[in-house]
Amino acid sequence: MADESRLNLILCDEGYDAAAAEESISKLARIFGEMLAREHIEAASRARAAAVEAAQGLPVDAIRAGIGRAVSDFRFVPMVGHRDTRPTEEQLKFALYRSLSEDDWTVQAGVSPAGSDARCDMLAVRRDDRIAIGVKIAWAGKEASSRPAQQVRDWERNIAGLEAMQGAGLATHGLFVLAFLHWQGSRAADSLRNYVDGLRGSPVFPASTHPLPAWHGVNRVDFFVRRIF
Repeated sequence: MADESRLNLILCDEGYDAAAAEESISKLARIFGEMLAREHIEAASRARAAAVEAAQGLPVDAIRAGIGRAVSDFRFVPMVGHRDTRPTEEQLKFALYRSLSEDDWTVQAGVSPAGSDARCDMLAVRRDDRIAIGVKIAWAGKEASSRPAQQVRDWERNIAGLEAMQGAGLATHGLFVLAFLHWQGSRAADSLRNYVDGLRGSPVFPASTHPLPAWHGVNRVDFFVRRIF
């Protein structure tokens, strides 16, 4: 208390408002306290997500990282400058492949055993977990017909191949990753979105949405990751 009193006297002698200073210090303490609390909450959330991932054997963080890389690649496409250049499934596959590999998954691309309906775009293996992953792009640009029925059939064939991987004993889990490229608010986007929302499987994490430079009639991409089994 003596030290605190001497500090107040010094502050007053120097022309400081001790009460105002004390109030400012209290506000700073509250702000830093809230920041620390937020950091603890976020750390706990990440720990819970990691625990769920470990329990389920799913490469959640790697899939998220792959999506982030794909978004960066998609945004680069208009810079190429060629009218016929557009975002592709291969870009998304490459991004996922890299992120899975960096997360210590061994990845085999284009698995399609002869004489079987089983197929997947990539098979990620780590210890006892074998993740069959299907990848598709949904397209609803304002400058072209989206042909929703045909696109949905392509998704269903992809998902059927994943299920056959499970039936053949080649995969412990199946994930379907869909990139929905569209022009926000267009009639084609709204129509196809109804089909996207009806995708089979349970969400691995909430859908994410990302703005894109306007190109080929699209200006946004949404990512959906479904657990098929």
